[in-house]
Amino acid sequence: IDTPGILDHPLEDRNTIEMQAITALAHLNACILFFIDISEECGYSIEKQVSLFHNIKPLFTNKPICIVCNKIDLKKPEDVEPEDQKLIQTMLKGGANTSK
Repeated sequence: IDTPGILDHPLEDRNTIEMQAITALAHLNACILFFIDISEECGYSIEKQVSLFHNIKPLFTNKPICIVCNKIDLKKPEDVEPEDQKLIQTMLKGGANTSK
């Protein structure tokens, strides 16, 4: 299932579509693909995207997770600032896989 983007704001402030996406993540028995836009062209910093991941990560309990670095045609992974690379690495704790 392709869920719409989920914005990083408190649960009670999320709209109906965002809540449907969260419900699907919580109840589907499938692998979770979390896309991170390393170019930040989406309008959200890597820090905000990583924060969102950690905010919704409890929904992924007992589910395989793959972190997908997106927009590598615009910014190479090796060109990501070292502090942002460290933030992305925090997403990998707990067994998530990466893909480019």
